[in-house]
Amino acid sequence: MKNLSFHLVIVLLFFACANSVVAQRELPFRVGFQLTELHSDFGLGLNLDVPLPGKLPTLRLAGNWHWLEIPGETRSQATSFQTIRLGIANEGWEVAEKIKVYGEGGVLFLLPANMLSGDGLATGGYGLFGFEFFAKEMNGSSLFLEVGGTSAGRRVERRESVPTFGAGLLLGAGLRVAI
Repeated sequence: MKNLSFHLVIVLLFFACANSVVAQRELPFRVGFQLTELHSDFGLGLNLDVPLPGKLPTLRLAGNWHWLEIPGETRSQATSFQTIRLGIANEGWEVAEKIKVYGEGGVLFLLPANMLSGDGLATGGYGLFGFEFFAKEMNGSSLFLEVGGTSAGRRVERRESVPTFGAGLLLGAGLRVAI
């Protein structure tokens, strides 16, 4: 099931990229790196912004690797899980010369390790708002801060002694570079 979902996301991203290459507006593709915290679980991730033609919003794909600490009787054990976000980010509003506020929402895929859950994949939603601080011009590279929430972890059947993971408050900070 994990492979099927991963391939579905790749196909959707391919069609979005192909459509954008044919009729790309003035916004560039952007790739980025982010540090995240999802319900107190630290994560690292990559993101890709694909501008859609015309006045359509930007398609954003982000993949994160999170680490979860499972408390034990004598010592804690660390394990990981992954999240993939596929969403739409609006163009945003300029609040200062090189600062923009935006909203984003979409589908979140949660891929828990076997140690965390018997479920192979959980889907849910996410929503967030963010601030971008641009380095040069409004359509270029930026630093960003994001705050939002997710719901996918609530649908995962957790193993005994595993704390809640994959749902809750989402915090992120990172860098996006125009390519």
